[in-house]
Amino acid sequence: MKKQLLLLVMLVLAAAPVWAQTHLVDLTGQTLATPLLGGTITQIIDARPDHSTIGQVYTGLDYVRTEANLKRSLETEFLSLLRTLPVSTGSSTFALRVHQLHISENLAGSKKATAELVVDFLLPQEANRFRVVFRASGLAESGGLDINGKHPLTIAKALQNCLIQFNTTGAVSPSDAQVLTLEQAQTPEPNAGPLVPYPITLTKAPNPGLYRTFDDFRNNNPETTGARPVIISRTPRERGEWAGIDDVEVFYLGDNNVRTPVRDAWGYCDGERTYVLHRRRFCALEPNGNRFTFYGPSAADRAAVTSSTLAAGLIGTAIATAATSGHKQFYRMSLLTGHIEATADEEWAADAPDSTSIVVYRRADVKQPLAVQLNGGAVGDLQESSFVAVPWTDKRKQAQLCVGGEAVTCSAFQPSFAGTNYFEYLPKTASRSTAELKPVTVKEGEFYVKRLRLQQRHREVKAKKS
Repeated sequence: MKKQLLLLVMLVLAAAPVWAQTHLVDLTGQTLATPLLGGTITQIIDARPDHSTIGQVYTGLDYVRTEANLKRSLETEFLSLLRTLPVSTGSSTFALRVHQLHISENLAGSKKATAELVVDFLLPQEANRFRVVFRASGLAESGGLDINGKHPLTIAKALQNCLIQFNTTGAVSPSDAQVLTLEQAQTPEPNAGPLVPYPITLTKAPNPGLYRTFDDFRNNNPETTGARPVIISRTPRERGEWAGIDDVEVFYLGDNNVRTPVRDAWGYCDGERTYVLHRRRFCALEPNGNRFTFYGPSAADRAAVTSSTLAAGLIGTAIATAATSGHKQFYRMSLLTGHIEATADEEWAADAPDSTSIVVYRRADVKQPLAVQLNGGAVGDLQESSFVAVPWTDKRKQAQLCVGGEAVTCSAFQPSFAGTNYFEYLPKTASRSTAELKPVTVKEGEFYVKRLRLQQRHREVKAKKS
């Protein structure tokens, strides 16, 4: 029995991350209920640094880590969603500049789907320029059994939250508000922060006390009036992965000096350092640009727990949970939304490359070679039973793949960087009225391209013999 349990632990710890096909999020059917009081949004400017993904999700019973993206372009999805708004009483027209759209899933405890959105409201000016009048951030969560299916709802809720912020606050840009050209508005602003700095970022000596909410922290406004006495305890750790990071605990101090751990606060400040309560542990925050970062305990690996449960029942669940949780994990916290997310580990980062490939293949049909173009440029000829592969590195640009001679067939798409983008060219036949470029899965594409390579080698060997 001990040998079996040891083998199970080794399998859990040795498990390698796996990527699946891109998960597409379709906002069709979502609606917005609260109108924009100041007017109407008529233009979407996508200023995100990466259009190839909106985050990662977990799919299937074995929780395979999967890149996610919108089914259609962000401009198309958001304009369609904004058309569901009730008619506004305002007369102004706005452009919405999108800095960030990110979705994630929390599988620890109650499963949740999360969407983060950071946008600017822009007021069009003369000569195709835009004045930045407001920056909004939306954070929305939704739970349930099928959290993959909750992402359209959370994205819609995040956008609705941004509209409500604008309705509540109005155009409150600083006196030196930017006026941008269209090209400048389209240029990414990495890690966009608030237009007006939050008080917590402007002080070297934050006010001491308990933060009841994230807003209390951001505004450097801890609880002081009527607050229960609290004390902080630090225990240095000198061994293992946590060496050099204190074990911090904050207690309410009651009668007879009875200590009760604080669990009903967002965080704490001792007058020098600030802490966030994360997974029942107080973690020291460090400013990092427009974010704060910290080291905290990791959550259990849901895929490993699921596999171990299937292999060894409740004992497997307990072992996998203990083996994969509580480890030192680096976290980032957005100062705009307050969302906390574990950063990518080295394996994850290695699996998120900066380049991908677009491959179009053609099985036996007519022998006439067909020209292949990518965004208007010639990249090769598609012969009978062959393929054309083209490298791709631009994460912000859409691709248009075209194949044909006199009659050209095209497909416009956002290339995925989670795997090779495969297309099969299907010619016009008696049952197919027009030629088609059919996107296929990585597994299917790899199978046929490997088969075509073998056929090509066979033809080369046969030609040499003759």
